[in-house]
Amino acid sequence: MNGSALDWLSSFVSGRWQYVTAVGERSVTAVPQGSVLGPLLFSLYVAPVSNIAVAHHVSIHQYADDIQTYIAIQHSVLIVCLSWLTALMTSPIGFLRMVCC
Repeated sequence: MNGSALDWLSSFVSGRWQYVTAVGERSVTAVPQGSVLGPLLFSLYVAPVSNIAVAHHVSIHQYADDIQTYIAIQHSVLIVCLSWLTALMTSPIGFLRMVCC
């Protein structure tokens, strides 16, 4: 993309800021919500996800803003992952102790 098309797209996303604040953290995006170009720009933004997944032997299914990942793992690894998830859901502090120490 170059010339007038690039200038037009640049002017669309330049100088426009929208953010959401949660737990003291602010997320910032330059694409206005509800815009006509929003879905197209989002699709262009997440397009490389499939290449990254393939490079790491992860299967994915993408539709709009939903990405599901699939990976084959051994049963013993699954058990460890499930125990970590259970610890995280039960006690985030306990989970951090288990992972960090």
